[in-house]
Amino acid sequence: MRRAFVPSAPERVLLSADYSQIELRVVAHYSKDPTFLAAYREGLDIHALTASAVFGVAESKVTREMRSAAKEINFGLIYRMGADRLALVTHTPKAEAKAFIERFFQKYATIHALQERFLDQARQQGFAQTLLGRRRYLPEIDLDEPLPPKLLQEMEVTTDDFKEAFKWHQKAAEQGNSVAQLSLGTMYSKGEGVPENDVTAYAWLNIAQANGAKYSKAANDTLAKLKATMAKVKKMTPEQITEAEGLAKEMIKSNPKLIQKKE
Repeated sequence: MRRAFVPSAPERVLLSADYSQIELRVVAHYSKDPTFLAAYREGLDIHALTASAVFGVAESKVTREMRSAAKEINFGLIYRMGADRLALVTHTPKAEAKAFIERFFQKYATIHALQERFLDQARQQGFAQTLLGRRRYLPEIDLDEPLPPKLLQEMEVTTDDFKEAFKWHQKAAEQGNSVAQLSLGTMYSKGEGVPENDVTAYAWLNIAQANGAKYSKAANDTLAKLKATMAKVKKMTPEQITEAEGLAKEMIKSNPKLIQKKE
């Protein structure tokens, strides 16, 4: 595949560049974890250091297989990967994967504290924010909805395993779960676990808004902003918005369960 791309002249070259462990470097910056900071300042192998900690061996005794597993652990746990998923990617029993997680956060306690701080901030502010100020609003965080706590926590830090998340949200949305309906709108707008479709995305946001009585005022305001932002960013035409509103009405008519009865 790469051979299909060639320089336009003999004296020119094509340069391929990538950030080196950028996610872990960001974690080191935010958490100020001494091991992570020392590793990047001194050019040490952070995956070998983690392997040494989770497998309980000296760094000189770390094998290629141990380092490979540690790499999955490093990148997975900063995104709050659970024991089931970690067991799958490291090809280890679930009990062993769970032990890996425990030893990882014993070694890097500051990273665990950082994640908890971000979760608390998201709950208080209603959004998560990147280093450069980009926000992801989370109106569902303060709602009394039957969303799995683990799923909510993963959404606060990142969005993991979109296909599985979409399946759950689709089922919950069809039963009138307004939080799931809102999340479906986001998933369709970004193509997360489903083909990108702006009209369908906007329709789901309209359905979620029809359940607006279940939201707090802050959440309602956020939902209105999400709709306005989506229409602007996606450059939706008035015709598309009208189509989405009509689609939402048709979906509600065909499945009244989409709108929960007010108590």
